[in-house]
Amino acid sequence: MVIANRSGVPISVIVTGHHVQAAVSANPLNADGSLYVPPDPRVISWASQDVGPGSSYGTTILVGHVNSGGVPGAFSDLADYRVGEVISLVAADGRRMNYAVAAPPVGVPKDQLGPRRAELFDQTHSFGPEGRPKSGRLLLLTCGGTFDNRTGHYESNIFVFALPI
Repeated sequence: MVIANRSGVPISVIVTGHHVQAAVSANPLNADGSLYVPPDPRVISWASQDVGPGSSYGTTILVGHVNSGGVPGAFSDLADYRVGEVISLVAADGRRMNYAVAAPPVGVPKDQLGPRRAELFDQTHSFGPEGRPKSGRLLLLTCGGTFDNRTGHYESNIFVFALPI
């Protein structure tokens, strides 16, 4: 399901240092509770049931492919993002929100996601360094680690967290 032209809905992501300029679709969770990943590897999905960009709390979740069918995905080099790099989100209402990568990318084996789900996808807390105003955060998420030819899937997920600047 794509939600069109709603204020605050992200419609594109720009990461200049990584040559990313990708459209964003707004999608609810899949029926099994997993995050929706668009079939086109060049498109990113926003988990629309969670907080949106610019929220004062929670995690805005953007999901994209590392690759698919031999086509590099929008997040093909997510594991290479560095602290301080700027990620820009453009919203349907024309706002441009900038975030800075807050920590090195984190790889989590898919079989260990369950116990860490609440921490990684937190929708209730505010984030930021001590002594500074707290806010919502941005999460970019893709597959990574070793590719398992038997299952046709990567064994891990790569998480990049960013805070508004």
